[in-house]
Amino acid sequence: MLQRTARREAHRQNQRRYESRQRAGIGLYPVPLGCREIDLLIALGWLPEGEEANRERVGEAVANALRTIIADR
Repeated sequence: MLQRTARREAHRQNQRRYESRQRAGIGLYPVPLGCREIDLLIALGWLPEGEEANRERVGEAVANALRTIIADR
């Protein structure tokens, strides 16, 4: 019974985060990245070396790269 309650609470938290991002106009998209893409993010200075396995840092690097590209247009 406790497992079911914990799963429900985890789902509710995920749903709240999703709705909060949606209200803020933020979407999450899975993006397949290989070694070449990660190496490029590091070479261009968007991702610190040694952070390749940190999903949050990689996501931030991709978002920052896209923002830079958009700002330069």
